[in-house]
Amino acid sequence: MSTVHSATAIRTANFADAKIMVRENLLNNNQWLIRGVLAIFARQTNDEQDAEGTKYDNKMGFNSSDAEILSSYAKQIKRWLDTPEHSRRYPCPLSVAQLALARRKMAKYSGQLVRIAQATQEPAMAA
Repeated sequence: MSTVHSATAIRTANFADAKIMVRENLLNNNQWLIRGVLAIFARQTNDEQDAEGTKYDNKMGFNSSDAEILSSYAKQIKRWLDTPEHSRRYPCPLSVAQLALARRKMAKYSGQLVRIAQATQEPAMAA
């Protein structure tokens, strides 16, 4: 696995470089991928989250072709995180196949994730 770029490096880099760093993190680190799915899901409106779809062209959240599958992954991740650690049946909230699909789909959301990271002073996606 390659080096994971820190949230601080991403926050302070110019947009183009930060986008490359986020994409590399999504492709090479499960924690970044999982937190990225949750961060984009959080930008869906409540009714979009409930419907696992896209209703508004607001340049936030998942696009219409990804909303159903990535919203279902986000809900699966949330259930896994809500399960006490000693009761979790699996070490990761997504299967190997789900991780692979999420990696392919999440790369296009690198720009949104950079805007999220650069808008906050908190380590939203700490390495």
